[in-house]
Amino acid sequence: MPEATDPRVEPEDDESTPEDDESTPEDDDSTPEDDDSTPEDDDSTPEDDESTRVNINAGWYEIVTEIDAVVFDAYGTLLDVHAAMARHARQLGPNWQRISADWRQKQLEYSWVRSLAGPPHHRDFWRLTEEALAWTAAHHGISDRAVLADVLAAYRALDAYPEAPAVLRRIRASGARTAILSNGEPGMLADATRSAGLDQLLDHILSIETVGVFKPDPRVYRLAENALDLPAARMAFVSSNPWDAFGARSFGFRVFWINRSGLPPEYELPEVATELPDLTALPDAIGAAA
Repeated sequence: MPEATDPRVEPEDDESTPEDDESTPEDDDSTPEDDDSTPEDDDSTPEDDESTRVNINAGWYEIVTEIDAVVFDAYGTLLDVHAAMARHARQLGPNWQRISADWRQKQLEYSWVRSLAGPPHHRDFWRLTEEALAWTAAHHGISDRAVLADVLAAYRALDAYPEAPAVLRRIRASGARTAILSNGEPGMLADATRSAGLDQLLDHILSIETVGVFKPDPRVYRLAENALDLPAARMAFVSSNPWDAFGARSFGFRVFWINRSGLPPEYELPEVATELPDLTALPDAIGAAA
């Protein structure tokens, strides 16, 4: 804007009297009425801000508008990865929870290592699940092949978390589409979602096998953009895995971290994601209809 004239300056010595001054307020193109930067036209006003915050059950969660799709991680987010071992707790003994945690950790470790090693070393997630169970069984001295076979079969029919079906219904009722984006290979995902009663509540079930690399590689998250024909910024991404939540946020999604175990924060998630204790409050947090 042009520099404003100090009204205290005496006009007697000014050769450009108000009558001759071509920059009089009447002719000044930069008057407040024409200033494009007035508060009324400022695109960053609170009224136009796409997100606000609200207290839900004594916690502050981000309310995000203009979400056209909600993309979920499958294992650990919609599906209880420990359900397979839980069903066989009697045969596995009192340490079954530690055994299950080791199986899960080794399964993820194998996915990361093979992604880093490059495409020639890729193996699908079902094979990694088998290999991780074999290592876990050897580590814990489990030799009953029948029990291990039953546990492995149970992994293809994991329980959904109790609130998951109702949450998916509410999101779809709001007009948003739903999808899974998972490390799982297509067959195991089809079996698991059908067994858990979620298959009819999802518009897309997306597997990393399309690109042959595991999360959190950016190529995986791009699958959701391509399948849903939406930019990541117009989609919510929901995961219980901190590393997955971080990967999705880095790609540009609006991220909701489901912290069921009350783990301490990492990857700067408190600054870049909305943390929820389970899926129950998710529809409210993304502005879905009650």
